[in-house]
Amino acid sequence: MEDATAIRIDLPGYRIEALAQADAGRAQPLFEACADYTIMESGELPTPDAAERAFRATPPGRTTADKFIFGLSSQDDRSIVALIVADRGWPDDASWWIALMLVHPAQRGAGLAATFAETVLGWIERRQAARIELAVFEENRRAGRFWLARGFSHVRSTEPRPVGRKTHVLHVMRRDAPG
Repeated sequence: MEDATAIRIDLPGYRIEALAQADAGRAQPLFEACADYTIMESGELPTPDAAERAFRATPPGRTTADKFIFGLSSQDDRSIVALIVADRGWPDDASWWIALMLVHPAQRGAGLAATFAETVLGWIERRQAARIELAVFEENRRAGRFWLARGFSHVRSTEPRPVGRKTHVLHVMRRDAPG
């Protein structure tokens, strides 16, 4: 995966790893720990193959060659405590899409997520991305505030759409690359 393995993060005791399909088993405990997100998203608990499915999912017209999965792991035990999944070239060739960000509940609220996100966003911007986009569930107000604090702005909102057993309005947000 390009040079994602060379990303340095200013968080003592942690490192960013470039993850691949073969790492889905290592990431699955994070998906299970983040059951609160899955319940909010779909009304259901994470499935035993949630990580594998997230690692395989691609936007229309894209392949897994366009997928970049960043894991924040503890240097002590290699456990993955946060994850960002990004798709290059979506929704257009000049953009990147943040498909998912998960942070272990025990790590939330201490600044770890902000440092991790800013580090990954900087890496993406150095890849000549004109903009980075993502969508936040209307119900997930904390995530909306998090991304606004990272320089994202609201672009549009979708019509209500089904996700699992729930229905959501999504707020699409964008951060234009500096310069």
